[in-house]
Order: sequence, then C-alpha cells, then structure tokens
Amino acid sequence: LLVDTLTHLHTVDVDQFDDICERVRPTEQVAQTLAQLEDATNATEHDCESLWWVADWLEQNTPERSATALVHGDYEPDNVFWTWSDGPRVSAVVDWETAMIRDPRTELGNLLFYWCAATDPSPSIDEFADQHSDAVITELRRRDQRGCWSFTSEPGSAGRHDLVSQWERTTGLEYDNDRFYRSFSAFMLATVWEGLYADALEHGEDSSDWEAHIEYVARLARMIATGEVPL
Repeated sequence: LLVDTLTHLHTVDVDQFDDICERVRPTEQVAQTLAQLEDATNATEHDCESLWWVADWLEQNTPERSATALVHGDYEPDNVFWTWSDGPRVSAVVDWETAMIRDPRTELGNLLFYWCAATDPSPSIDEFADQHSDAVITELRRRDQRGCWSFTSEPGSAGRHDLVSQWERTTGLEYDNDRFYRSFSAFMLATVWEGLYADALEHGEDSSDWEAHIEYVARLARMIATGEVPL
C-alpha cells in the first residue's frame, strides 16, 4: 500500500503544479545538496573523507536520462496515515513542504535506502568507535541492527526488489541507476545532519554526537555507491 500510494503520486498530471512546485533535475539536485554540505562543513570544520568521496562519485555518475513527476520530498511511513477499518488503507499523506517536480526515481531511491533487509551489510562501527562516546556508539549499533523501520527486515515483509517491480509496473518507468539514487539519498541525509550539527554549534548546544552519525551514514552511502549493498 505504501508503494501503491507512491506510484499514484508519481503518475498524476504535473502541469497543474507548475505555479507552486519547483522543477529540479538530478544534476541540479546534486549541485544544490553539495552547496549545502559545503556551507555546513565550513561552519563545523568536519572533514569526513567518505562524504566527499560520495560527493565526487555522485557528480560523476548522475544519470543523464530523467523523468518528471510530482514528488513528496519526504515520503516515508512517518508521514503516512492509515485507516484500519475493513483492512488497512492509506488515508492521508502529510508534510508536503518539500514537494517539487523532479525525477521520481529519487523518491523511490529514498524509500529503498531506508527499506533495510536482514541480510544487508553495514559499515564497521568498530573502526571509529574509539573516536566517539560510548552512548552514541551504542545508539549507532542499535540503529544498525534494527534499521530505521524495523518492520522492513521482519519475515514476510516485502523486499526492495518487490517494491521496485510494483513501482515499475504502475508508473511504466524503469528504475535504473539504483546505486546513484540510494547513495544520493544517504548523502542528502548526511548533509541534513551536517546542517543540524552546524546549527548546534552556532547555538552552543551539545553537538558531540553529530559527527559519529554523519560518518556512519557517509560510509553507508559509499558502500551503496560501490555496490557493497546491492538492491
């Protein structure tokens, strides 16, 4: 049902939204995200080698072909309301402030990035555990084991290939360049967190945990880009 709602969104007529939604191509989206990251790291002075590696990889591997659709911008279970009478159905999708017109594969890739499987490899937390507090490392290990949405890795849950097949059948589009779209989603998350890190520093708040979270997601983005976390 999550993918049914997403594919319905990606197949509506986009012309009616021209006056209210910005049109952004993947090349522009990568450039905008990279500029945000540069602004944030100038403030934090955080030099994450994996994050810059992914930035270079994304610039070199941005797909030339793109489609155009209305995208929510933050489509995830937390922004979907459900009705359970007479069986489950989606009753509403909320939080539309990031809606725009862009390649719908970016949004599917975002959903797939968060849709973890029990067999997925993950970055070695031990490699940087001694650089951060025990509390944040414990939190990262818990997230690493459960994923963002623990139900996705439970027995009987649809896998990423199932979601892609359903989306392709309904939209009539091919979901190619998967490594780009999933690693770009991880890169955008790391960029958002780098911005929050900069805000915390500016306001004198506790910012000691941000670097560990950013480095973890950056390493995961790199693993996706290199094919170590296959679809």
